Amino acid sequence: MRDSQIQAMQLFTIMIASLLLLAVFQSSALVTLAYDLPEGGASGAIVSLAETWHAAMETLGIAQLSQGIADTMETARSSEIQSEF
Repeated sequence: MRDSQIQAMQLFTIMIASLLLLAVFQSSALVTLAYDLPEGGASGAIVSLAETWHAAMETLGIAQLSQGIADTMETARSSEIQSEF
């Protein structure tokens, strides 16, 4: 394989891994994104799939974990901003 092909495969692998991490840890954002799609043929199925995926992440406790981390980060961020004033 040439260097450019290896780099392309590495980039593809990184993109897929990133998408999987986002799907697992930001499943609520997928639901929001699905509802923002224009109405049409596949949008209903995509919304249903996103809701099912998010429900599975909630059942596993991953959605609550990621929300807890986000809340902690927001609290820390707002504390830093308030301490500057």
